[in-house]
Amino acid sequence: MVQPSNLRTNVDKFFDLFPQLHDASAIHLHANPKTPWVKIAPEIRKVCGPMPWTWETIVLHMLDIQSVPRQYFFELMAQFATDDLESEKLQEFCTPEGQEDLIRYCNRPRRTILEVFEDFPKTTAMIPPQYLFDMIPAIKPRSFSIASPPSSEFIEILVAVVDYQTTIHARRKGLCSNWLAFEGETIPIWVTRGSFRFPKPEEVRIIFRIMYFLKRA
Repeated sequence: MVQPSNLRTNVDKFFDLFPQLHDASAIHLHANPKTPWVKIAPEIRKVCGPMPWTWETIVLHMLDIQSVPRQYFFELMAQFATDDLESEKLQEFCTPEGQEDLIRYCNRPRRTILEVFEDFPKTTAMIPPQYLFDMIPAIKPRSFSIASPPSSEFIEILVAVVDYQTTIHARRKGLCSNWLAFEGETIPIWVTRGSFRFPKPEEVRIIFRIMYFLKRA
């Protein structure tokens, strides 16, 4: 398991949209049972260090600003819209009639949360900082299979760097793979039991018998 962080270019874009947070005071985060942030992964805590955390630390290591937003994101964002045009569009995305427009705008081109903030700048400027934890999910760890043999002194994983262009002519870069390839220095990793299971000897014999009879048939 690998716990990635955001790419520096995306962090810089975030603070261009929320300049008031760049030099804001460090904060303590407390568990709220009504939000997905009930339990912050211990790996994230290790990377961020002891609280209080600066917004630089939170955005870099915790907020998945590169993820594709769900409908609830637009429902919540619409609550802060004061501009008529932006408010109308955000509310339209939340209606049954506007689902096809939402799919075309968001899901098909894999538009990110950061890009939506850029597309609705007047509404973005009105979002209270504490609501960002309701709107943006935490960065989840990525799982990889170990590619090296058990006798090796090192753990090796095989990673394909995700980098492609969408229908809106914007480049899409995988968060974890690009962070590992170009920016990751200290990489939080841990090992969990995989789902692959070797068959027991008696199961192997049964399989061979079935194959033998099928071949004869």
